[in-house]
Amino acid sequence: MPSLWLWVVLLCLMAAQVRAVHYDDAGRCGLAVAAVDDHIAIVCPGVDLRALQRLNALLDTTVLEPQDTLREAETWSRTYRALGQRLAERGRDDAFARDVHTLVQEGQFEDAGSLLDHLFAFEETTAERAADYHCSRADLFTLLFRPLEALPHYAQAYRSHPITLRYAQRYALALYQQHRSTEAELLYQATLTMARALASTDPVVYLPEVAITLPVWRTSIIRRIAW
Repeated sequence: MPSLWLWVVLLCLMAAQVRAVHYDDAGRCGLAVAAVDDHIAIVCPGVDLRALQRLNALLDTTVLEPQDTLREAETWSRTYRALGQRLAERGRDDAFARDVHTLVQEGQFEDAGSLLDHLFAFEETTAERAADYHCSRADLFTLLFRPLEALPHYAQAYRSHPITLRYAQRYALALYQQHRSTEAELLYQATLTMARALASTDPVVYLPEVAITLPVWRTSIIRRIAW
């Protein structure tokens, strides 16, 4: 059963009894070969072992080539880390955010989403908080590999606070991943224009945003031409 070998691999990781771990030079996700039965599992730096177990269980339900599995895992780990960072920052002053963060670290993404829904339903909200909620909710669906449920939340996050670049980027990426390239390109172009304008006033903060947006936008155009 998948759950059995996952526990074996993760216990081996915790005990440092892994025969080989293969990362790339950038320290991204890699493959761990368990010393017990040579089974291969995904390992990602900065991801809690409990969440990592959930990732491997979710990937077990997909049919992907190894390189595609690693690509999916790397995208997943970036979403996990970004969400965890936002929750940790908010959790300095918000006990409920700390509870959500704990659930995310444990890989209990459904429970984390339910708690977020409950909090959002009963708190007085601003445009900033609404955008933060929708982005976090979308990230949780993304961690569950449920992109169609994530997309409307990314859209609402962007509409709630369109001047925040990360919401525009996340929404554009979600559109791109759903093969809605024309919409994604228009949004990437608008985001890039906004990022360049902001970079002219505060280059230290916003030039990295330009660097993130530009290559993804180019990739979107190239892929659309290929279709």
